[in-house]
Amino acid sequence: MIRLAGLVPMGKQKLNEIGDVPSKALAYIKPIYAAAAKKEGFKVTRIYESSGWPNAEIQVWQVTKQQHSGWVLGTCFTKAKASKLAKALKETLIDYHPFNDTVATTKISKDHYYLSPSEAAKLGGVKFDSKKLREFMTEGHISKHHPARAFDPIDEGPADDDMKEAEKLKKPLTNAIAGIGRSMDNINRMMSSFNAPGLKHAFIDAIKIGVKRQGKFDELAAYKRFKDYYDR
Repeated sequence: MIRLAGLVPMGKQKLNEIGDVPSKALAYIKPIYAAAAKKEGFKVTRIYESSGWPNAEIQVWQVTKQQHSGWVLGTCFTKAKASKLAKALKETLIDYHPFNDTVATTKISKDHYYLSPSEAAKLGGVKFDSKKLREFMTEGHISKHHPARAFDPIDEGPADDDMKEAEKLKKPLTNAIAGIGRSMDNINRMMSSFNAPGLKHAFIDAIKIGVKRQGKFDELAAYKRFKDYYDR
């Protein structure tokens, strides 16, 4: 369990370290995330390693408009900013006017967002050296090998094989992305401009919910969110 003092105005908060971030790398990036969190007011919920590089999950706030179906209108670092956005939308958009048969409502809810060290440095206005961090990451992992073999040449075979497989996957993955675009176009083409946004946002929300668990697509959660549109 990691503790960061002064990360946000609320004081200390606990961070769960997930993965295997070497101690020197962790010591280097913690102040970077702390600076960003202090400046923007968000909370860092965990720091972890993914694919050999550190990352952080932060708590953010979503503003969702509910009318016929719900969709996210904006994501903010703090609840106060989300409330300010929700108020501005209510005072501005026609959807909230009482002349509507179904007047829109607004929901503010917690969500999470993934932030890299370089992004955190930009937010916090501090320096970040990716080369130095990479050295800390490499050094930390080397130290866990057998001392007599710590500086043996690294076998790049698996990395080369992975790149070959990645090239094979490029076309089908590109087609999958294109398929999302075609689906959005079909909604626009087949539905009225009044009702198309609701289905589009339900479709996109389903995809977003499906990818919330890093490294895995939760099809069941995605299907459930998409089904909500038809069950309303």
